[in-house]
Amino acid sequence: MLVVDDDQDDVLLTGALLRAVERTRFDVDTAATMEEVEAFLAAGPHDVYLVDYGLARITGIDVARRILQAEPHAAVIMLTGYDDYAVDVRAAEVGVVDYLVKGGLDARTLERSIRYAVKQQQAVRALAASEERYAVAMAGAQDGLWDWDLGSDTLYYSERYKAMLGCRGDELGTAPREWLQRIHAEDRPQVQQALRDHLAGRTDHYQSEHRMRGPDGTYRWVLSRGLAVRGPDGRPSRLAGSQSDVTERKRAQLQLEHDALHDALTGLPNRVLFRDRLEHLIGRGLRRVGASAVLVFDLDRFKIVNDSLGHAVGDGLLIEVARRLLEALRPGDTVARVGADEFTILLEELTDYREAERIADRVLEALRDPFGTEDERELYLSGSIGIAMVQLGATPEEVIRDADAAMYRAKAAGTGRHAMFDTALHAAVVNRLELETRLRRGLFAIVDGADGLQIAYQPIVCTADGTLHGFEALARWRDAEGTLTPDQFIPVAEETGLIAALGRFVLREACRQLSEWRRAHGRPDLAMAVNISGRQLLEPSFHLHVEAALRDFGLDPDALRLEITETAAAADSEAVHRALQELHARTGVRAHLDDFGTGAASLTVLRGFPGDALKIDRSFVLAMRGDTGAFQIVKAVVGLAHEMGMSVVAEGVESQWQLDLLRELHCEYVQGFLLSWPLGPEAAGRLLAGSLVAAV
Repeated sequence: MLVVDDDQDDVLLTGALLRAVERTRFDVDTAATMEEVEAFLAAGPHDVYLVDYGLARITGIDVARRILQAEPHAAVIMLTGYDDYAVDVRAAEVGVVDYLVKGGLDARTLERSIRYAVKQQQAVRALAASEERYAVAMAGAQDGLWDWDLGSDTLYYSERYKAMLGCRGDELGTAPREWLQRIHAEDRPQVQQALRDHLAGRTDHYQSEHRMRGPDGTYRWVLSRGLAVRGPDGRPSRLAGSQSDVTERKRAQLQLEHDALHDALTGLPNRVLFRDRLEHLIGRGLRRVGASAVLVFDLDRFKIVNDSLGHAVGDGLLIEVARRLLEALRPGDTVARVGADEFTILLEELTDYREAERIADRVLEALRDPFGTEDERELYLSGSIGIAMVQLGATPEEVIRDADAAMYRAKAAGTGRHAMFDTALHAAVVNRLELETRLRRGLFAIVDGADGLQIAYQPIVCTADGTLHGFEALARWRDAEGTLTPDQFIPVAEETGLIAALGRFVLREACRQLSEWRRAHGRPDLAMAVNISGRQLLEPSFHLHVEAALRDFGLDPDALRLEITETAAAADSEAVHRALQELHARTGVRAHLDDFGTGAASLTVLRGFPGDALKIDRSFVLAMRGDTGAFQIVKAVVGLAHEMGMSVVAEGVESQWQLDLLRELHCEYVQGFLLSWPLGPEAAGRLLAGSLVAAV
């Protein structure tokens, strides 16, 4: 394998992904310039080429083009940090086999892409070799000959011609009518038209590719060519020519055409064919009576199946899902597989949107029965469906986009549901896209000091003596377009992968500010709590960012606490626990379990949690006075934490009675509006210069 990338960090990350593949060993060469690529090409071919798009002086497209010039059937995969459709299309036109975005790339996906690329290129090489051998063989062989006497209306066939069709002796008569009847009914009109055109002098020669039936009833594809013999008056007297058997070439061509338009696993149409049919429907102007709709169907949590049981089991389930979809739909409906576990359905000639919803219900009902596996397991699957009615003037991309947006709304509402697209949903999708754009623009501009991500600091106070223990760093967003609350921009950052860049900025800025405050106010004991996401924690390089922040700003590990919500910890508790333990072993930094009590598996998450504090969610603190149950829960959580050797931080303290109750329960730390709102850096600095004893 040759990895072409001029970013050493990316080379190391790619190498790590390749080493993580268990079933295949990769011998990796690396090149950073076109000169190095040329040297490797001169030395001999590689099985696979992983080419980064963003190189210094050239693009990955240029490198891929040069590789394919040297090795026409090379397996070239493009790696890029930008999910750019135009670049994807250009890469495909050059001959790149796959286009992978680094941000969401894992070892399994990379290995699968490499495996498919190698297999595909092997098949292409085999087909090219087969076609070459076939061409040489046909050039050296004698074609079947035929001669049609137009005056007597009789045909002569050579023995090679007869053998080509499987005929012997006089099994093939001399009457042109019999010859014409042997041509496949679908091909007969075009053969007759080609003959008429040539005999009338409208074409220089006769040529037709069609199917011919042999004595056993089977058809062979043949290429028939001929030339009319004309008298002085220009009228034809005879027509003679040759015939070649092109069955194998035609089968290969048809198979390639089929493979280009169909999913290899399920045999269903693929994205290209589905879009073509939808475009054809829209192009007809929806003149048919009735409505049409596009359904986007996605299996719920199917990744768990692949991760736990393996892709072989997952592939078997997808084949069965495809079969059930076909059974649930009407004749004439189109169902296509367009992603790993995503399907699209085109419904025509509907009465109205309600019929589309009824068909969606049938599709979901088709999944209710258990799915069997080869090892006799029974699995239950569910799916989510988005429905978009096809509107006059819409493009295929717009209709599919709308159905996809509706599918995500159905998925957000729970499993096994469908949702209809409407204008309000479109507005929400547009707003979300604009929000993502604001985040990306703001994060790129942070280094230049532009408006965007900011940090507020909320004091954390010791209940015993009212002294300031430290701060919690809270991300805020304010730019020229206005202010965003954390519940607006944090989920978008999580879903788009921007949370990593956002989190790194907050971590470093909070550590820098803490270091400055410790020196300026003589508070070496002051601590800082920083929120992290589960995705951020599970990044392989996360501990390096923590180590760098502590080292760069001269902080000891006890100065920093990383807060992860109970919900994030419960999503993959085993992996989160392992990552936090490794983080503590490498950096000495401990964790706090945030929003405790709001998840569905609080005690499960707490068991073995490698941290030193729980943070009680503000909803329980606010409800203590009027809700005996809430008070008992807070009391139990404090006692449980102490039994496990952990301290407790209570959030949302807004009144003196809450503070008094928490002090009676021996809750060590509190934070909330009673003590202080989240403060900007300057206001927090002024607070440090005074005291919080009076406020408590």
